[in-house]
Amino acid sequence: MDSVSNSQTVQSIQQGPMADKARVESDKTRSEFSNLANARQTPSTQTSTGQDLTHYHSLFYNLLSWENPRATAISYASIVLAIFAFRYLPIARYALRLTWMVLGITAAAEIAGKLALGQGFASKMRPSKYYTIPRETLDSMMGDLEQLVNFFVIEFQRIVFAENVYATVAVSPAGMYQQDGPN
Repeated sequence: MDSVSNSQTVQSIQQGPMADKARVESDKTRSEFSNLANARQTPSTQTSTGQDLTHYHSLFYNLLSWENPRATAISYASIVLAIFAFRYLPIARYALRLTWMVLGITAAAEIAGKLALGQGFASKMRPSKYYTIPRETLDSMMGDLEQLVNFFVIEFQRIVFAENVYATVAVSPAGMYQQDGPN
């Protein structure tokens, strides 16, 4: 392995112009995702009723405005791939199949171990203390979930009550039809 990793060909690939370009592009992408993460700040603007917006408003605005084109493109491609995967691959079936297989193997190993050795295999591998999620982590996740839900609730109401008439028309059934019929 050392002779392969130290060979002239591998060294020229690792130190060549393509590797440099890949590192530069990777750094730019990492920087854009960092900018996107830093955009999660509660905006100073408010709704027309004077209610504060959530930090997801600035995050989604930054994401959807293509201020960080690599991050937006990767997010868009990920969403499209996820839609196709859930549409055309039986992911739920695979997850359930994997679950019953793991549980079946675990139960069979436990029973076989108890019959053969008097002590089960799974109980030997059991940790002395089960893993838990710290309260601080759960609190921050719940706070984030609350902000995300409120983002959608606020935006739904802003559309229903025509705070931005153009957005309301764009998502209404009337906005989806032209004079000659549906799109």
